[in-house]
Amino acid sequence: MAEITDIQVEDMILTPGFNENDTEYSVLAVPYEKESVQITVTASGENAVLYIDGREAESGEPAEVPLEVGKQVIPIRLEDRAAGTESSASVSIYRKQSAASYKTEAWRDQYHFSPLEGWMNDPNGLIYYNDQWHLFYQYIPLTRAHSDYEKHWGHAVSDDLVHWEELPVALAPDELGSIWSGSTVNDPENKSGLFAGPGENNLLAFFTHMNSSGQVQSVAYSEDGGVTWEKYAGNPILTQEDDPLHDGAFRDPNVFWCEEAGKYLMVVAGGPVRIFSSDNLLDWEFESGYNGNSPFRPEGVGDIYSECPDLFPLAVDGDENNVKWVYTGAGRWYMIGDLKEIDGHWSFIPETGAISMTMAPDSYAGVTFKNADGGRVVMVSWMADWGTIQNAPTDGWNGTYTLCYDLSLRTTEDGIRLFQEPVKEYETLRGEPLIDETDIVIEENGGNILNGCRSDQFELVAHLEPEESVAEVGFRMFVGTGQEMVVKYNPQTSVLTMDRSRASAAASEYFGGSSSYTIHKNDDGSVDLRIFVDKGSVEVIPNHGEIYGAMLVFPNYAGIGMEAYSTGGDTAADITIYPLDSIWREDTAEEGEPAELYLSVEDGASVNIGDEFTVYSRVAPETADQAVEWILDDPDQTVAVAAQDDISITLRVEAAGDFSLTAAAKGGSVTKTVSIHTRENPFRTNLTDWKTSGNGTWSLTEGGYQGITGHDGFAVGSETFENGFRLEMDVTVTEGTAFGVVFNAEDNPGSGAYMVNFDFGDDQYGKQFRWTEFPYYGDESNNAVARFEDSYTPEIGKKHHVELTWLEGRLTYVIDGHVIFDGVEDKNAGHVYSGGHVGVMGFNSTVVVNDVYAVPAAGLTGLQVSGAALSPAFDKAQTDYEAFVDCGTETVRVTPEAGSGVEITVSGEAVESGSASGEIALAPGENVITVTAASWNGEKTYTISVYRLPFEDVHQEDWFIDSIHYVYQRGIMIGHNEREFDPNMPMIRADTALVLYRAEGIATGYSSGLFGTADPVTREQAVTMLFRYASRKGYAVDERTSLDRFADAGQVSGFAEEAMEWAVARGIISGKYDQTVLDPQGYASCAEYAAMIMRFMESYQ
Repeated sequence: MAEITDIQVEDMILTPGFNENDTEYSVLAVPYEKESVQITVTASGENAVLYIDGREAESGEPAEVPLEVGKQVIPIRLEDRAAGTESSASVSIYRKQSAASYKTEAWRDQYHFSPLEGWMNDPNGLIYYNDQWHLFYQYIPLTRAHSDYEKHWGHAVSDDLVHWEELPVALAPDELGSIWSGSTVNDPENKSGLFAGPGENNLLAFFTHMNSSGQVQSVAYSEDGGVTWEKYAGNPILTQEDDPLHDGAFRDPNVFWCEEAGKYLMVVAGGPVRIFSSDNLLDWEFESGYNGNSPFRPEGVGDIYSECPDLFPLAVDGDENNVKWVYTGAGRWYMIGDLKEIDGHWSFIPETGAISMTMAPDSYAGVTFKNADGGRVVMVSWMADWGTIQNAPTDGWNGTYTLCYDLSLRTTEDGIRLFQEPVKEYETLRGEPLIDETDIVIEENGGNILNGCRSDQFELVAHLEPEESVAEVGFRMFVGTGQEMVVKYNPQTSVLTMDRSRASAAASEYFGGSSSYTIHKNDDGSVDLRIFVDKGSVEVIPNHGEIYGAMLVFPNYAGIGMEAYSTGGDTAADITIYPLDSIWREDTAEEGEPAELYLSVEDGASVNIGDEFTVYSRVAPETADQAVEWILDDPDQTVAVAAQDDISITLRVEAAGDFSLTAAAKGGSVTKTVSIHTRENPFRTNLTDWKTSGNGTWSLTEGGYQGITGHDGFAVGSETFENGFRLEMDVTVTEGTAFGVVFNAEDNPGSGAYMVNFDFGDDQYGKQFRWTEFPYYGDESNNAVARFEDSYTPEIGKKHHVELTWLEGRLTYVIDGHVIFDGVEDKNAGHVYSGGHVGVMGFNSTVVVNDVYAVPAAGLTGLQVSGAALSPAFDKAQTDYEAFVDCGTETVRVTPEAGSGVEITVSGEAVESGSASGEIALAPGENVITVTAASWNGEKTYTISVYRLPFEDVHQEDWFIDSIHYVYQRGIMIGHNEREFDPNMPMIRADTALVLYRAEGIATGYSSGLFGTADPVTREQAVTMLFRYASRKGYAVDERTSLDRFADAGQVSGFAEEAMEWAVARGIISGKYDQTVLDPQGYASCAEYAAMIMRFMESYQ
């Protein structure tokens, strides 16, 4: 019978090497300039007919095969007509795109490593030798889909950890199974005996063979620097019978030379960690294990479980005399400890618990390069989360790696900690900065300082110094298409957040949500950030590597704007943004011609009458002229142009119909046309600017607002309801598990909200309504639950009408007229959500909502008086307020705020929320203003007592204005006369005695027996009188503080020292001239004394 006996592809290495049992092969990618390739197939059998790529060919003779750009599978077929049999094989060849287009697919990262095609996950076998960094990786060449049983080891090399060249596949599956993760070591002394002799190119690869019978450890060897490999004939070298822990999760061998032990160690995990040792790299002995089944585990050490184990030494603070060992679990967490021999067993002794290495989901399987010069330790991880990566929308390939990170141990206030910083080699990619500013201010209500910075391939370096009042400062990326990736920092809580809930145009139901981590501040309260943005990913590194976070994103390709913002105050900043070069090609002037054009709106999109929307363009490659010409074809006159420039056009929708929009690149060489449909808005609601989060895609359909959700997916309106509300909506669940109403919600309800849902499933939650709190940890003990056996069951595909009321902490929920909850309180009184957004959610469901209307309960959400502050500050639970103004303020205006639908009056006059009332005249003394807020549940009344001072010499801007109001309204100090207070006049003892008249004679005379009625009172005398008064009243007067910080402390008289120390401790007196002097012998003015009286009385209230 005729057989194929050999296949060769024009000076290229076939992967796997030809074997009669293999039928699928591949070779390295060929350059764009190579339009054909010669394939030589040798076959046995005189009567056989050979076909290569569908054309008849001669055995042993090269056949010319033309190549298209991209991947093609060349079929090989051998017909034995005499025997009536046929055999076949195939060779996969990838012809690269042109230099300008190579690896420019949507969301292909430009300075992170990814394979040209196929599936990639864990990095394997990382090693530095012969002046090159070798990167092996889990790889499936012919598909972007994952499979446990088709794993290969791919191979790439780099001179600088930045630019990578793919080499032929290193290891392919065989009869022992798929090639799973592992490591490589250099064997220059030929301790394994697998090589002809000693040699610097002797490499060993240790890996897990995986098949249906389980996981075993095997080895392969290479004599040409890792390009070609032979598998050891004695494989496997460790079987599950060799595992004393008898745990089937037995994989990912990490082998390294341990100088202290004088032998090689292997760390194996997948489940519990095991350590083996060997002198010859082939025969391995058990040393220690880390679960309850281990025959030896160091005393006092608990269980350690992980995948992708790594164990390596690092010098603390660079001190080679202080070295610790670090164990990392899949690059997600680490332990610091020691590696030493205990009772004859080499063991890892952790000195810390597991500490996080990452703050975001998309990094896993991180391991380090062996053999780097100078003890350098570099780690790289797979940028993915197993739960979502198979849903990535990339075309032709699936898998990207994080940046390479230098690891170091540093001493911190929390102890020794691992730091991870991007390797400095990335700095070679930096271009001229888009912005390079020091001491720039991100103003709370100012313009966008990053306006004009446009890129999706850059590094942002920022030093941020927020004011004390700042609630949040951050950066938005991928701006301009209704999407944004947000990196934000809360100075009040020190929490850093990566929020991609609105970042992706594709697969957002899987690649959404946010991640947060509490970071450390610098000594001066500032923080440092580095943000690396690539086409399909974002990495954030705070404070020189105390943690890092990686997220995959799939934004609209035309969204490349940036914004900086600060809320609650201003933030001083140093900001530099470097565009980063692609590692896949060198752009030249010739390659800068337009090759492709992208628009931020999809062909066939629908927009609503009354909307105003902006379409952005993007020309590839980056070096091409980005200017386009806009051409509008609108015979129905459905839209009007509101604004346009070279990269965007803003359209206002005025009528229903259809139109087309074309963008033409410079010279008209590349164009892009989209057709757009205009319509009445199918979603009827009074809630605006809906925000989505969690796992789901939300869009307008003819039936309303539709969510297709995986796990929990949320959509909420932007309005905030602080005093309760009444909500009505229609809900249809067309398929899936559950729907719910969320309320009192944060922007991302998964981080904080109430939810009432119905579950259509058959598990423990099935066929019941639940009132649940988010975050939800699976425990119903603190959640109200109503079961359905005695109630009403919604149906899939049926429209249901929902009414939900939240008032004074009680929930009422009605569906189709059936009362489910009737005024129920949250029984967890310590965890009540009292205000926030309202909206909907789905769980693994398709949900459509419409006619969504929410009306707030009676009550205000804000209240202001012109020219004065409310006392106390506005609080929704407070109804009575005071405000204080000076004599010159003859009128005030009141500005109330409330939710849409609440009717407001100010002193009987109807006022719109957020608008000021008419002028209200003020008489000296108290003026009572009444504000009412009415809604569906009745009316709520607020009063403001505005006190107008009669004194013409006291003004609103005076530092003592509050003190004068305080003493005047209480009748303590009533002024020099009806129109004058004389705030700067020194207090005399008679006036002081009058003020303290009710203080039971504490103002005594001089030691001479005289009272000194007309004598001015010094500051130390005024303080001493108050001290004696407090003592007589029985108040606590034992507080003291040193006066040494005041320059004139020595001028305090002996009789007043104790009183002065007490007054400073309680804040009754704070010093003058920026609190540097006490001025004890200076006279106390009326204003100063009023301030002392106010502070004194408030101190003891």
